[in-house]
Amino acid sequence: MPSRAVISAVFLAVALALLATAVYRGRSLRSTPRPPDVIALVLLLSFLSISFAVQAPAAREILNLLRVNLGQLLGNGFTLLGATAATAMVLFILYEPANALRRLRRRGTLLTITLVVMTGLFWTNPAEPEEFTDPAAPAGIIAYYFLYLIYLAVALVDLTLLIRRRASGEADRWVRSGMQLVSAACAVALLYTAGRMFNLTVDHSGVEVVSGDDVAYGLLEFIVATVLPTVAVMMAIAGFTFRQWAPTVLAPIIALNRMRRHRAAYARLESLWTEVHQVLPRISLPDRDSRTRPSLQLYGRVIEICDAEMLASPFVPSGQHGSALAEAHEAYSGPVK
Repeated sequence: MPSRAVISAVFLAVALALLATAVYRGRSLRSTPRPPDVIALVLLLSFLSISFAVQAPAAREILNLLRVNLGQLLGNGFTLLGATAATAMVLFILYEPANALRRLRRRGTLLTITLVVMTGLFWTNPAEPEEFTDPAAPAGIIAYYFLYLIYLAVALVDLTLLIRRRASGEADRWVRSGMQLVSAACAVALLYTAGRMFNLTVDHSGVEVVSGDDVAYGLLEFIVATVLPTVAVMMAIAGFTFRQWAPTVLAPIIALNRMRRHRAAYARLESLWTEVHQVLPRISLPDRDSRTRPSLQLYGRVIEICDAEMLASPFVPSGQHGSALAEAHEAYSGPVK
């Protein structure tokens, strides 16, 4: 299992990355009008940045001087605020501002009640740092964690449903892909909540598990507590900002894939072009060597075949063009479906 210093470095690096993204996206808010969905995105990034920063082991040790496990409370609280901000962002995209605010108000009320109850349970049930996430923790801390995890799970399911609705009506493929990535991030976060709930209930269910001192158990705890939330947050932020960065970053890959498809299409037309060219050699365009781009090679071949079709049309009896094309398609591409 990685050392506390490594975990602290990972958490703080993620926090800085989120903060930098929030500042970058927040630049657009200097002009008016300020889009509410962008405001929600900046809040989401800011809340999650604070959550990761205060939950880094190094930061927890400092916050423990003020109140034991204060970093845990702050981290969990800002995580719930971030989940609600993500929901708000999608609501403002889907609905008119007044309608979105009305829907958000209900979620905000539930969030406020949850945070107040969590804070009360935290303050009235002191526990040592090593006991806070242990299944044998005081009943009040167990209730605190269940409340946190249940709200987070409900918020993730709510966000997933909203995202699917958003993606289903979106024509922009980049936005659709980004929403799919956010939906996958929600699935990873739900896996985190399931792992945390299992950890809290296993001690009271009679199920035998390895000891907390076991290396395997420590690695599993690291994956659930550190890796899964980190991966989920980074996937979600990448998805929410996908439209801004993906076209530029993925452009070389898209270009290579397009070239591959054009080469394959060019090769599939080879037999048809050969037979047509034997009958109508005058359709040939100027020679294209191997240095010609695959797209131009394909376009040239398509033009030649279309020219052949036009030249041959007078020799096809009237009313039989469709059947002739269907026979040609079946001969070179398989039956028409």
